[in-house]
Amino acid sequence: MKKWIVLVLIILLAGCGANGKAENAADEANPDAPENGEAPAGEEQAEGGAVEVDKGLFNVEVTVPPSFFEGEDIDEAVEQAKAEGKADAVKNADGSVTFKMSKDQHKEMMAELLESVEGLTNEMKGGDYPSIRDITHDKRYTKFEVTVDREQFENSFDGFALLGVGFAGMYVQLFDGVKPDDLGVKVSLIDEATGEPFDEMIFPDVLDEMEESGTEME
Repeated sequence: MKKWIVLVLIILLAGCGANGKAENAADEANPDAPENGEAPAGEEQAEGGAVEVDKGLFNVEVTVPPSFFEGEDIDEAVEQAKAEGKADAVKNADGSVTFKMSKDQHKEMMAELLESVEGLTNEMKGGDYPSIRDITHDKRYTKFEVTVDREQFENSFDGFALLGVGFAGMYVQLFDGVKPDDLGVKVSLIDEATGEPFDEMIFPDVLDEMEESGTEME
């Protein structure tokens, strides 16, 4: 999880470039988001592992708490973000990192994140996880349906790929300002032969269960 977050930050905040479809993609992911010039949408406190997204009149500040970077070096992402000039990155005294950008840059960031998620799910289908046949999701990235060859899936380790799917959905929500208490992703497994669901994973609940059982997630 932590390595995934660092990778996302480096890609989005250091390498985010102009993209002609950025605004459309971001607006589609969050149709209720305020447009430029509207009143601020408010703040979320960066406590308890939450990502604070302050959408002001002209700028957006994203503060990622230190718990997201425990055991990882975020300095590279901060320096790259500064060098690219796509966001003003500041490492705070408490270990959190605040990225300040314009609303247009935030839309570009969200569009890049959505593109990364689509790339992730496309690579899973028929790639290194042969039992996974298709992955679909809703516009809010809160629900994913993963169609699999059930027998092949249950006799493989392809289930670990679903962790990436759950994380991807949570990252989209977090960086789009979803409140921590409202954060959630449901990943449903669909039997290709019958078209019926046979199992599901609920995030972040499954992560708590893994932590309690002592399962390592790198």
